[in-house]
Amino acid sequence: MVISQTDYPDEHPQPRVYYCEVASLPSKLLHRFSGATRSRDIESQVPRSLAPARGKTGTSRRVALALGAAAAVSSLAYVGISAYVARKLIRMERRPLTTTPATYGLEYEDVQFTSAIDHVLLKGWFIGSAGTKAIVMLHGVNSIRDDPSVGILEMAVALSRAGYAMLMFDFRAHGESSGTEYSLGILEVRDVAGALRYLKGRGATEVGVIGYSMGAATALLAAPEHPEIRAIVADAPFADLAELFYSRLHEATGLPRVFNRGVTLMIRAIIGQDITSIKPVQAMARLEERPLLLIHGTADDIVPVEQTYTLQTAGVRNPNLETWIVPGSSHAQAYRDHPEEYLSRVISFFDRNLR
Repeated sequence: MVISQTDYPDEHPQPRVYYCEVASLPSKLLHRFSGATRSRDIESQVPRSLAPARGKTGTSRRVALALGAAAAVSSLAYVGISAYVARKLIRMERRPLTTTPATYGLEYEDVQFTSAIDHVLLKGWFIGSAGTKAIVMLHGVNSIRDDPSVGILEMAVALSRAGYAMLMFDFRAHGESSGTEYSLGILEVRDVAGALRYLKGRGATEVGVIGYSMGAATALLAAPEHPEIRAIVADAPFADLAELFYSRLHEATGLPRVFNRGVTLMIRAIIGQDITSIKPVQAMARLEERPLLLIHGTADDIVPVEQTYTLQTAGVRNPNLETWIVPGSSHAQAYRDHPEEYLSRVISFFDRNLR
């Protein structure tokens, strides 16, 4: 449009008038616009170059909806897979007992007691007679109180013959004990507290603990809260579960590491505890001068020997810390590989420290 101006003579002053030349617009187009009284009529008269791109807007909306749906499906899949793996990890298939102390000619009692705090029913054996000195044996994950692969019962027999009363029991969610989930130590400390309470009721005032793998880590976690634990043997313990758990989770399941956080959050939702907070290494300083024997095989591919080196470093100020690194032994197999030396070291350790 062109804006023009017309001036009138000065002797006849008139207001200035502005108008638009619309001659450049086709008359038919002007007529069509002037006759368009409804919005759809107006839209129909707008040149295509000026009209909104309906097809593009619709396509964008469909793409956004598709992306949102894909994100929702991915989130649900992530949660579902994490929940499934979490339940599989904390619920083990129970293993049956295959033997008893009677197999070795020892008298024993079937006993039961409850864990501290949550009162889970735990079942086990008491070997020997009531006395002031007793040793508690703590098995590992997916194990049981008579685990033949580690030789737990054989060691209990040897310790009993050395003069110690023995308490062997199944952790929660294992063997004959109640419970549906285990926690790699954070709840098992309650089981240990229940065992100590039971022994106190039988007159034991000086208690030693020997644990394997999870049982070893649990012993380290429980000891600072229980001064009645006078000496600890920890065979194949871990120092920091988070580091170990994440690496083992990837190897065991093949899941991308992005699932690590999801699985641990699901475990926390199920058991009410954060298993990545399980750090026996932090308990080492709290043991102060408590006698501790660490045992670990160099060929352990489940809990690498470096975990014990970490514990050893953390306990460097403990004058009663002993470490036996066993060349070539795999996970908790030091006894199987060197039974005589193992028993000699362990019995000597308890004899020196349970007075």
